[in-house]
Amino acid sequence: MVETVNEHRFRDAFQQLRPDNFTYEGLGVLFNTLEDFEEGMDEPMELDVIALCCEFTEYAHIGEFWLDYGGEDAMEEYPDMEAIEEHTIVMPITEKLNIKTLQHVPSEAFIIQQF
Repeated sequence: MVETVNEHRFRDAFQQLRPDNFTYEGLGVLFNTLEDFEEGMDEPMELDVIALCCEFTEYAHIGEFWLDYGGEDAMEEYPDMEAIEEHTIVMPITEKLNIKTLQHVPSEAFIIQQF
């Protein structure tokens, strides 16, 4: 039995179980990426919030990634986004909503599939 989940229900599922793992914008990017993957596989995916939180991580900028992956060693091995993309899936989050101005502003954030 399969239940179709739209972007709103996808976000709700994360907010209920793991509200701090992804930003609002990050969940939108993750949803669209998984939906594209699902269409490419021509097979429905199961929504498992815990598994997705273990498999994917959102970073506000590359500095957070470097800290998570070994500090100075990671800076040398992964000096830029292109180097990270050679090892895993990278999903850029190009804009975020500025809560004070309610305008979209450029973002350095991204989501990766853990490796």
